[in-house]
Amino acid sequence: PYHTKEEEKRRNFSFLFKNFFLLFNITNKTAVRKWYNSQELFLLLVSFFSGTFNTISSNYQDQIEAVGLPGSQPHPFKHPAVQTLCMFLGETLCMIVLQILVHTTRHRDKPVVKAKFPIWTFLIPAMCDMTASTMAYIGLLLTTPSVYQMLRGMVIVFTGIFGQIFLKKKLRAFQWVGMAIIIIGTVIVGVANVLYGEKTSKSTKEAIVGDILIVTAQIIAATQLTLEDKFCTQYNVCSATAISRK
Repeated sequence: PYHTKEEEKRRNFSFLFKNFFLLFNITNKTAVRKWYNSQELFLLLVSFFSGTFNTISSNYQDQIEAVGLPGSQPHPFKHPAVQTLCMFLGETLCMIVLQILVHTTRHRDKPVVKAKFPIWTFLIPAMCDMTASTMAYIGLLLTTPSVYQMLRGMVIVFTGIFGQIFLKKKLRAFQWVGMAIIIIGTVIVGVANVLYGEKTSKSTKEAIVGDILIVTAQIIAATQLTLEDKFCTQYNVCSATAISRK
């Protein structure tokens, strides 16, 4: 028996809270250890802040004006292909990280081994990455940064669907719920941008075209991630090798 009504409420709330997480199979010890893995949490935070900084810096670049030929009027920087090129140059620096890992772990029990795979393996993922990034940067020119950042989250949905269809991966219930929340949020943001968008120099038609380009880019990016997952598993390739070779 409960001594007070407050204690009864607390016990009932605790019971519902516990069963809610049991429903999505995340209260078992293995899942809890994965959720609180310090390395994964660090990578999650780095990915979150770097992705946000990428959007802000790219939008800042698009707003910079400069004079081209002598006597011409200042015009804004609109070169999405150049932005993609800079991104690929940054990914190439992973070769340096890979060499550091190889040399620092050479005398350990489990050193980093250079995987052997055909040189053309990551050609298609690289083409997908180049196409998706350029399309997304073009979409950023036509829509607002906030909408651009939200629509990029659709890559999670497409990657999950492609992984289940082509890689035969099983998604848990809470993963489906997360994907559904992303879809609902993306639809709300996209519709709000078209109907009640910020008053800027960009027209409604431009915003619609930009949103379509960004979503299409996420489909291509999901194809890239699915192929990389398949090849990395098939040839036992580490992420640093895959990114630098790509």
